[in-house]
Amino acid sequence: FADCSATDDQLLSQSVGVVATRTLRDLGQDSPFLHDGQFNTITDVLTFYQHASVLARAGHQRNADPRIQNIALNNADLADLAAFLTALNEDYSN
Repeated sequence: FADCSATDDQLLSQSVGVVATRTLRDLGQDSPFLHDGQFNTITDVLTFYQHASVLARAGHQRNADPRIQNIALNNADLADLAAFLTALNEDYSN
């Protein structure tokens, strides 16, 4: 985005808004998921985070964000949360 002589302030002003975080609207119709598209369903993503949280709490996940330890989803939670996230679709009907 800029040459190496740019200051932090210059780089910041050039990088604001470069990466857009998607909203949850129409999430169920927006696969693949994650930054590299490795998951095809919302349930796959939730299962990934469920497993990552177990590993993080056990101290078996390297460089885990401490917030991941706070995720506590059982299988019923996964199904309910996936259904909720999938239902957040834009209503295009009149």
